[in-house]
Amino acid sequence: MDGVRFSIYLRKNQLEWLDNEAEKIGVSRSKFIELKTFPKSLQVLKEKKGASKNERKAN
Repeated sequence: MDGVRFSIYLRKNQLEWLDNEAEKIGVSRSKFIELKTFPKSLQVLKEKKGASKNERKAN
């Protein structure tokens, strides 16, 4: 993939909001950010959603 990885710092309530909004539409955090940030012509992420938030908490 031709791209750059970067990190952002979120407060707990911001991360919870992001997770909840992404879960509502059934996508990962990264895909949600891409959908809400870029026009369709620049959206390139393939959805590779892993374990649900509940499954991760159980482990």
